[in-house]
Amino acid sequence: MRFIFDGSPIKPFSTADSLTMEDGDIIDLVERVITTVATRSTLISLSRVDGEKPIVIAVEGDNEGDRVYYLMGRNTPLRNLMIDYCDCTGAFYEVMGFNYLGVSIDPDETADCMGWRMTISSMLSL
Repeated sequence: MRFIFDGSPIKPFSTADSLTMEDGDIIDLVERVITTVATRSTLISLSRVDGEKPIVIAVEGDNEGDRVYYLMGRNTPLRNLMIDYCDCTGAFYEVMGFNYLGVSIDPDETADCMGWRMTISSMLSL
């Protein structure tokens, strides 16, 4: 479910003041139907620059075997993957954490910045 005010999703830490709400304003509730994002044989492809070398990154969710694969450019900010994953699963990007080998990932990092050279990188986890 998502809460919407004035056409935009409400972030978990928003306040009435930060949303400039007034008495009588209405918050809408939108129920989202989430379908399976991907299976081991499915790959989500994010856009990349012409000629940019690709990398396949696996994102592992909280449940064992809950894995999504992304094909993306090595110089594409990981933020694109993070936002897409959250949107597809219904998670809130603003509060979701992604890490690699126990270290939190900066959304502005890229696969090249992280030193990921393999075709399928070690998994990002939530």
